[in-house]
Amino acid sequence: MGWMVEAALSSEGFDPLAPRPSDGAGPVSPLMGVVVASGDPDRFARLLSQGLGLQAMPGAPGQGMAFVRPGVEPPAMVYLEAAPPEAPARRPGYDAAIAGPLAAGFAVADASRIVTHLEGLGVRTTAGVVEMTLPDGQGGTYRVREAHVEAPDGVLFLGIDRGTMTPVSPIDSATGVGGPAYASAVVTDRAWAGRVLTDVLGYERRRAFAFRSSGLAGGLNLPEGTPVTLEQWFAPGARTGYLVLLDVGAAMRPGPAAVAMRGIQGWLFTTDRLDAALDRARALGLAPPAPRRVRRPGVGCVREAPLPVPGLATLILMERAQGCP
Repeated sequence: MGWMVEAALSSEGFDPLAPRPSDGAGPVSPLMGVVVASGDPDRFARLLSQGLGLQAMPGAPGQGMAFVRPGVEPPAMVYLEAAPPEAPARRPGYDAAIAGPLAAGFAVADASRIVTHLEGLGVRTTAGVVEMTLPDGQGGTYRVREAHVEAPDGVLFLGIDRGTMTPVSPIDSATGVGGPAYASAVVTDRAWAGRVLTDVLGYERRRAFAFRSSGLAGGLNLPEGTPVTLEQWFAPGARTGYLVLLDVGAAMRPGPAAVAMRGIQGWLFTTDRLDAALDRARALGLAPPAPRRVRRPGVGCVREAPLPVPGLATLILMERAQGCP
């Protein structure tokens, strides 16, 4: 993301993303995918299939398409829907200061290779390969290389190359790409967002640190010196499928107010206890809708409830079911 580390706020051992000792799985799964609404679904689909090597699983007319990586566990997807072409982008100009869903991250074996491949397809990155030095949780640092990919509709995809460290998700040996491994959001209230992730999803904060943006040399193009706090949240025991909260402080601003927008619409999760999760959301003052039965390509028949969380994202909670139309 093009940053200069200012201070490490947590210490979790050499690999700060490694799972902690856990009593078992949490009440909600790791991130299962992101939902994207595109004004040009065919163009977006070409990026997902030809650029990132994902396989399309079409649904019934009007259902959208799931793009998955066959043979890579745990499964994760990009779910692509159509949006009115004239709808505004949720994040105009890839503006990283706007509150709401920001990006999805993919593990890559070689950041330079994926940039070359995507540029050959006419896909731009914000700053080529960005190299960063991150705290390792033991008072030292390690190097990471990232590519910030400008997908259509104001969507950012990040390719994360951790070098010799464990990748943020399993990587397909044929394409050199894994994931999607995480989703990120710029939050209006970091403490409130963290409480939602803890109380509703049962997630744990595994790392937090502060940095200052490197300006145009960084992948997010925030003004140089902008102070940012980053937190990484995981389901207990999980190594991938995590969430990233970015707090940009006074630089944050609201996005478009339109009802229909292009871009990342929400994050997908599964749970065996949907009603209990919705009860936890209500206890925080959120207002989840009544679940409905739908058939999602790549998942199957589910009871589903999209839970809008102001200042964060829409959490789409799914429970496998029967009896879908």
